[in-house]
Amino acid sequence: MKELGLRNADVQKAWFEGLQKAKGIHEERAVERAFGEWADGDAVASHIAYGLDVFCSSDVGNSNATNSVLDAENRGWLELTYGVKFMKLDELLAHLP
Repeated sequence: MKELGLRNADVQKAWFEGLQKAKGIHEERAVERAFGEWADGDAVASHIAYGLDVFCSSDVGNSNATNSVLDAENRGWLELTYGVKFMKLDELLAHLP
């Protein structure tokens, strides 16, 4: 996120002010993806911090080019390291009484 902001930030301004100056559809889309990934990371971190039983999402990290927090490799790591259990909505509903 910071790297994207620094590309267009004025020297006297904060890096995040450069995000709103994204040039063209490709930079704008990169900023959107970075914000989405940041939100995904915050959601998973909150899940872990609150000790919730299930992280419910159909997102499997395909919209980010590489290394999404929700891709198969990182899901496996989150399951092993933090015990995060991932389910889609229909799977969660199937487990309800």
